[in-house]
Amino acid sequence: MKSIYSKMLVLAFMASSLYSYAWGLTGHRIIAEIAENHLAGKAKREIRKMMGRERLAYWANWPDFIKSDTTGVWKETSAWHYVNIDPQTDFKVFEEKLKAQAGPSLYTQIKTLSSQIKDEKTSEKDRKIALIFLIHMMGDLAQPLHVGRAEDLGGNKINVTYFGEKSNLHSVWDGKLVDSQKYSYTEYA
Repeated sequence: MKSIYSKMLVLAFMASSLYSYAWGLTGHRIIAEIAENHLAGKAKREIRKMMGRERLAYWANWPDFIKSDTTGVWKETSAWHYVNIDPQTDFKVFEEKLKAQAGPSLYTQIKTLSSQIKDEKTSEKDRKIALIFLIHMMGDLAQPLHVGRAEDLGGNKINVTYFGEKSNLHSVWDGKLVDSQKYSYTEYA
């Protein structure tokens, strides 16, 4: 399982670096589709076994969809989509602060979920959920506003005008840039 996880993680990072300009619905599907297109051998078989017939792109946005769940079951996962850093932080300080984090964040959960996927004692259902979150979080990680300052709520408080339409920086970066091209995720991938 370590080999499969490692391959998935490398593919997701490769995909996220290629298309790191926007991660709304389409962007997350692009990352998942590229990752799946590059799976082979044992990794592909294990992922298929875990995920069933649906492609990874099918599950790529589920972690965002469940944010609106009113039961509270997934409430703790809202902090998994981002990591806050202080403005003007150099890399060394940034790295130290990441390692010192106690609560859940994009950074800490990638490590936690990775461990769950590799742990054969974890139930199949929980491993699948961990993989779904990990697929999604690779996109969040590549979106610069998911790794940013708490003061502007990841660009949500920064008002911009995009082609004459009032919006906020996060919304433009997260979806409007990719969606304005009118391509499907498979055309991008």
